[in-house]
This record gives sequence, structure tokens and C-alpha cells, in this order.
Amino acid sequence: MQKQNKIIAASMIGNALEFYDFSLYGFFAPILSQFFFPADNPFVSLIQSLGVFAIGFLTRPLGGMIFGHIGDKWGRKKALSYSVLLMSLPTAAIGLLPTYDQIGVWAPLLLVLCRLCQGLCAGGEYNGAALFALEHNPATKRGFIGGLITSGSVSGALLGLGMGYIFTHKIFPVEFWRIPFLLGIAAGFVGYYMRRSLPETPAFEEKRAQHIKVPLWEVIKENPRGVIQTIGIACVCGSTYYMQLVFVNAYLSQVIHMDLNQLLGVMTPLIVFKIFILQILGKWADLWDPYKLMLTAALSLILAAFPIFFLLNMG
Repeated sequence: MQKQNKIIAASMIGNALEFYDFSLYGFFAPILSQFFFPADNPFVSLIQSLGVFAIGFLTRPLGGMIFGHIGDKWGRKKALSYSVLLMSLPTAAIGLLPTYDQIGVWAPLLLVLCRLCQGLCAGGEYNGAALFALEHNPATKRGFIGGLITSGSVSGALLGLGMGYIFTHKIFPVEFWRIPFLLGIAAGFVGYYMRRSLPETPAFEEKRAQHIKVPLWEVIKENPRGVIQTIGIACVCGSTYYMQLVFVNAYLSQVIHMDLNQLLGVMTPLIVFKIFILQILGKWADLWDPYKLMLTAALSLILAAFPIFFLLNMG
């Protein structure tokens, strides 16, 4: 039990640190738009900045394939250790980038490159951490363990949100936005140190001797429908996650012009609530039918979308 708790804790903390790195850009998008996408219209600058945030998702599927392949061929632990360490490099690089005023168009181009690298590493992190923890625990706890791992990523976003408000507050010079990105190096080494001593999963040890050449291709051949369904589930989860934590933050601050302290009062309780409700719903998935739970959640999202955006526009 102690070993399993250590594995879950290392997966959660590593996930939190990596999603701190990945989500940080979203919380700093209004600030980064000033330095990398100058325009006469601040709204246009913000759209360009959020566009670069979205670019990071182009390489996430590729990252999932690469780190998934590493995990299947050489071990889950190795894939997880590399992903959290490599994520820290482009994050810190963003903190060191010259601005548009200094090097012109090269500044946004380098920013795009950093985001592509971040997306590549993030593609191997969340799924790898969940898989690692799940394979070390009984199937009867899959929902609860999955909820814990996901709450770890949301905790990382909460840390990024806190950094966003601290270092964009008027008490600091605007140039201090670089500090949270530079701290990404420390986050990467902490995550790597926590994971390097963990034992490999029993599921990997069992399959190590099979020598499957391309595991991903085997999965697609054996269960193509399951692959498509999984992609669909991920689309719902991912779009909702970043709509709540990134888009709403930028929309309320830049379009509705909500006061910083008021916005903090809106976003912080939302994220804290999400951290705890994930664990409750994860446990519920173990007791109830996970399919029915996901279907109910997806339908509820459709119904909730209209009143949510109506209320956002009311400020």
C-alpha cells in the first residue's frame, strides 16, 4: 500500500509540474501578446497569442505516439521521466526569448517553436502518468486513480494561475513575466528526481518479452473502433478543460475587462472545486457505469454551454 501511494503521489506531482509548464502560457497570453504580437488592436494581439497557445496541441498527438512507443518498448518509467524533464526546456526557453521589438518576426516564430516542443512533451505526460498509476493498482480503483491523476494536472494549472496573477500584478514590473517560465527548469528536475526511483509496472514486465515492433499499429489493427472512441472522449475532456482554465481567463480580462482581483475570485474557487470533484466522480465511476457517467457529463456540457456564455457576456 505504501509503495502504491508513493507511485500515485509521484504521478500526481509530476503531472502537476508538467501541466504547470504547459498551462502557464495560457495564463500569460494577455501579457505575451504585448511583447510578441504588437498590434494597434489589443484584441487582435490576444487572438494571435492564443493562436500560438493552440499550436501546442498540434504536436500533442505526435508526442503521445512517441512517448507511448517509448513506454511500450523500453518502459513506462523511462517515458515519464523523459517527458517531464524535456518539458522544462522549452518552458524555460520562453522565459529567455527576445521580444518582437528586439528581433522582429523571429520572436513569434521562436515562440511557436517552443510551444510545439511543449505540446510534444505534454502528449506523453498526462496519459503516461495515468497509465503508470493504473497499472500499479487494481482494476476496481481505476476511476478513483484516474480522478486523482487528473486532479494533479488541474493542481498544476492552479499553480500556473497563481503565478500568472502574482507576476502580472502592478506591484511587479511587467518584465517579471519571465520568472515563472524560468522556474520550469526546477519543476522538470523535481519531477525527474521523483520518478527515477519508481518501480516499473507489472503490465510492462509481463509484455517485455513479446518484442512487438510497432505497438501503436497493433492497437489500431486490433481495435480501430476503440481508438476512434478514445480520441472522441479526449476531445470532449481537452476542449472543456482549456475552455474553463484558459479561454475564460483571457475573455473576462481582455474582452469583459474584469478587475484582476475579481477574476481571481472567480477562477480560483472553480479550479479548487474541480480538483476535489474529479476525485468524487472518479470514485463514482468505480461504483456506477463509467459509460453512463461520461454520457451524462457530455450531454450536460451541451446544455450548460448556452447559459454559461450568456452569463460571461453579462460580466
